[in-house]
Formats: sequence, C-alpha cells, structure tokens
Amino acid sequence: MASRIGFNHGSHFLLDGREVRITRVISGNLVTLEDVISLVVYQHPVEQLLAWWTCGRITPKAPLHHDAGHAERPSLTVFLSNFSQTLSDKALRKKRYLDTLMAWKDKVVFSANKLKPILTEIAQQLGDEHPPSPSSVYRWWQAFACRGEAPLSLIDRTAHQGWFGCRFPEEVQEHLIDLIEHRYLEPPGCSVVDIRDALQVRLSQLNGLRPLDGQLKLPSYDTVRRAIKSYPAYEHAVAKYGKQEASIRFRTSMFSPKTKHILEVAEIDHTPVDLFIVDENTMLPLGRPTLTLLIDRKSKMILGVYVSFGGPSTEAVFKCLRHAILPKDYLRERYPRVEGAWPCYGLIQTLVCDNGLEFHSKALEQACFELGIVLQFCPKRKPYFKGMVERAFRSIANGFFHAQKGTSLSNWMERHGYDPLKTAVATFDEFMYALHIWIVDVYSVRFHRGLNRPPLGVWQDGVHDNPPQLPDLHVLDVALMEYQERVLWHRRPPILSSTEH
Repeated sequence: MASRIGFNHGSHFLLDGREVRITRVISGNLVTLEDVISLVVYQHPVEQLLAWWTCGRITPKAPLHHDAGHAERPSLTVFLSNFSQTLSDKALRKKRYLDTLMAWKDKVVFSANKLKPILTEIAQQLGDEHPPSPSSVYRWWQAFACRGEAPLSLIDRTAHQGWFGCRFPEEVQEHLIDLIEHRYLEPPGCSVVDIRDALQVRLSQLNGLRPLDGQLKLPSYDTVRRAIKSYPAYEHAVAKYGKQEASIRFRTSMFSPKTKHILEVAEIDHTPVDLFIVDENTMLPLGRPTLTLLIDRKSKMILGVYVSFGGPSTEAVFKCLRHAILPKDYLRERYPRVEGAWPCYGLIQTLVCDNGLEFHSKALEQACFELGIVLQFCPKRKPYFKGMVERAFRSIANGFFHAQKGTSLSNWMERHGYDPLKTAVATFDEFMYALHIWIVDVYSVRFHRGLNRPPLGVWQDGVHDNPPQLPDLHVLDVALMEYQERVLWHRRPPILSSTEH
C-alpha cells in the first residue's frame, strides 16, 4: 500500500525533506508542527498544508497501517410480531384458552367428556362463538408445555401443511404437476384453461384403459388455479418475464451496506448527459458528453467528476479518480460564482464499480494496487449493488439536466415533438460552470432524506472523526497513467497521448 499523509494529531511526514509531526490541532483548522530533530514548533492552517502538498513540499515518511475492528453481528430473534396479524390473533386466542384452563377451579382431566363442558363455559367467558374441540386444546397444551411455554409454539405452521389441497388421486396430481411445470412455468406459458384442457385430454386417455368404477375425475377450474398459485411467485415471474427480469423484480430490498467513516467505500460509474452541448464558435450541436462520477457512500458527497465526449474509458476513470483525490482549490479562480466550498479530497479505501471493460483494465488494477485501493465489482447486470451512484445520476438528471434548454430527457418518447437540437445553447465551459454550481451550492447543502441532514454536514463530521489522507503526489501522477507499449521504428518516434508513458 502506498504511503499516506494525514493532518491529524500524531501524524509524521516530511516537510521540505525534514521530518515533522503534528502535536496539536486547534479547531480542526490550525495545525501545530514540531520538527523531530530541532524541536522547532510551527503553526499553519490546513489550507497552507494542502497547498504545500500540491506543490510537492510535503511527502510521506512511511506508510500507515490501520487495524480495522470487526463488530459482532447481533443474533436474530423471532418475535410474535414477525408473523401476520391473523396468525398472531390465533396464537393469542389459544393462549387465553390455556391460561383460563390452567387457572380452573377444579383439576382438569384431558378427556373429551370432562373437557367439553369446561371449554363451553370458557368460550362464554371469552365471548367466543366457536369453542375449540377437546382434541385441539390438548394439542395446544402439549405443544405449549413441551416447548417450555414458548409463545411461538402456538403459532400455526401453515407453511408445513400439505400440498395445494387437492384430494384427487396421486396419478391425477402427478399429471397436473407435470403440465404446470412444463407448460405453465415454461416460456411462453399458457392460461389456466389451457392447463385444464390438456389435463382433460390426458385423463381421457387414461380412463380408456380403466374400468368404469375406477374412472379418474377431472379437477375443477378452481382446483387447477389453486394448484398453480401454490407455486412461488418467483417461478411465475421467471415463466412470464425471464430469469433476469424475475431476479430484478424479486431482489432483496434493503439498506445498502453500512460504512463507519468517510472515504471507506466509494462508487463510480458513467452515464450519458441528458443535455446537448453546442460549439462555442459555430453554436452547432456537438452531442451529449459522458459524465463519470465518484460518490462517497458514507456522506453521499460527490467526491469527483469528469466530463468528456470520449465515452467510458480508462482515461475517464483516471481523471475522475484524480479529481476526487486532489483538493478542489481551483474553484475560486476558475468558477468565482460558486459560493460554497467543495472540501472533498483524499484517498478512498474501496472502489465499487460495475463490469465495464475500463474497470477490468490492467492499468486500473495496477493503479489501485499502487494507491492502496481495493477494487470491488458488482455482479453482472445488477446495478442496484451500487445504487448510491445510480441514485445520484437520477438526482443530477432531474434536478439539473432536465431543467436546461437542450435537454434530451431520459427517454426520447417523452419529447412529444420537442427537438432538443434546436433549443441547445450551453457550451462545454458553461456546462462545467453550471455543474460545479449545482454540486457545491445545491446538492451538497440540500437536505438528504437518507441522512436526515445535508451531505456536507456529514462530510464535515467525518473529517473531524477520521481526517482524509493524501498519497505521495509523485506516486499519484505515475499511478494514474495508462501504460502502452510501442515499437520503435527508424522512420519516426511513436505518438503517445498525455496519459500514456
């Protein structure tokens, strides 16, 4: 893992080649440095240290190692509230009968003749019009006593009951199951009427070989429908929509994995911008650029962006990573109308991405190895495993792209005669200016429902608890370059791009 620099108490690094350590951090902004050899004390703001790191005056002394603790997962407990209200009400009814029976004035003998009048009297006290039978109460008491009077022992185990309720001979059931599994649950599928008609044909063939008193009866339409409904809904969806669509429809809908601190996990992806860009000289449409975005999973802050007309590529990933790691100290000079600050910088620990070719490139794998970043790939065709960046794309599209002239909208069928090429007015520089304003002054400070506060506030708290760390600037420059091999000819040297060496 590459060496890292943190501007927090106890950190060591080299300033102009001399080893210094941070002895005190005042108000999170003023840092006290002490020269390890001469013991001379200095005080500088964090902004000054960031500027020195950018120009190469601050370099790491040695790599830092952190031991991550492992939190124990709480054990899962099943409560009565985990079941449906109907099952809970039935269990409470059983418990009331057993409690009243155990507190009965006379000794209770579990026989039908002596227990039936007692249950009738208890039912009148409880206002139950349909008292249970003595055999049912005996089963309740036996299950309740054998399981240590656990409340769950009185829950009806409906999932362990028989098949779909068909009382027809086993031969009829086997043919019905075969038709359901090989015709109804197989593409393109069929209707319940088709299954019943096919079953009638099969039974007619079987009855031709059976005596008159042993004829097989055809199940009713409702019986066939109940048999089909007894199969899981997932299998129905597979037959109707295919396995991929069924897996999406029945995926587990839960919260994303929790992170402990900022920059622990970040998600990256590309998306076409729903906005047409025009040439600043001719004002002719150039097309829709591609946006590469990196977002922090803990704070929901956008760490870095990169926009180009080159499409998804390793170069776009490198430029976005570099923009995310470096401090955003260019805002005041390049975009003076941006009112807020973009305080995001530092190395991330885990990079979550999909299975695009640019993410599986050897150059990205080597860069992450040199910077100490762990690459984590989502399963194929399952974008919801990095739902944070997908949701950020929708927020940018709805809150920024679709409100501009020349927007292409998310679906071309929503245009209804609207031509974005005729209304496009934004040049590339104007688009980048507006994008920075929206990220810094709108998204970062807007209330986030998932966080119950703005993302900027969560980031600031995270910086206080776990300050970001920076790599060696030279290591960063070398790591985020794409390696290419060229054959030297006697005619002319090979041409390399700005990101190749």
